[in-house]
Amino acid sequence: MAYDIDAVFVTYRPDFSVFEQALNSIKNQVRTIYIVDNSASADVANKLRALEANVPNARLLLLESNVGIAKAQNIGMAKAMAQGAHLSLLSDQDTIYPHDYVANMLENYRSLDDADRLAAIAPDFQEENKASGEGEGFFELQGVNSVKVASTQSLVEVAQVIASGMIINNAALAHVGMMDEALFIDWVDFEWCWRARAHGYRIIGCRNVVIRHTLGDGAVTVGAKTYSLHTPQRNYYIVRNGIAIALGKKYLGAGVRFGIFLKSLRYMVAFSMFGDQHLKNLVYCCRGFAHGVIGRLGPLES
Repeated sequence: MAYDIDAVFVTYRPDFSVFEQALNSIKNQVRTIYIVDNSASADVANKLRALEANVPNARLLLLESNVGIAKAQNIGMAKAMAQGAHLSLLSDQDTIYPHDYVANMLENYRSLDDADRLAAIAPDFQEENKASGEGEGFFELQGVNSVKVASTQSLVEVAQVIASGMIINNAALAHVGMMDEALFIDWVDFEWCWRARAHGYRIIGCRNVVIRHTLGDGAVTVGAKTYSLHTPQRNYYIVRNGIAIALGKKYLGAGVRFGIFLKSLRYMVAFSMFGDQHLKNLVYCCRGFAHGVIGRLGPLES
């Protein structure tokens, strides 16, 4: 079967030299590219219009305010679905793809016996902030722990994948529902994967396809754990949404939710201790914890 696949890039004040490379790396591999911009900046809009003019299959969607990554992704995927796309490829603004990325991913997709029960398929990725040069691998949820999948098979069933590079089955999307816009940013991709699995769909990781991707503004290793570093505002969302998911998403087992709760507490400690702005990070993390407990979601109010 031939699949129509559209790409959805969500942008927020991008580095245009990098974003242009990202667009050029995928433009000949998909039917349409939807650029959904959260910048709410006239200068950014003008530069994006110039890029759009040089990419015939690009469609620019300028939003009046920063609505968050979840809603922006939903807007792009809704456009793709309305135009009959079978699959949606989600991408960050700084992910650059191999020339045969989509062909390899679709070959893996078609090889699955139960492709109709597939929610999403995604590559492994190398984290640019880490020196190892190895793929991050894939994970499964076991009780309170997130455990790396040990299988050496090319295709493995996993608990969750990151959004950038993820190819979503739009038929599954229509059944599972769109991204959770209340989360705004962070945990959005994981929550959707977990929800899809709760609906009986599968998430598949491809070991034989690897992309390069950057998480955060740096990284710090503490013992066996490596934490990506972010701004205090991003740390707020990471902690808040982890706590909110742990307390509110009843489709996840009690052990899994407890594990997410503990991980969110570890994030609070790590972000506050190892970020550049210790006190500010602590304040934002505590605020995120409190808002997660009471379920105050959506954009962070200044």
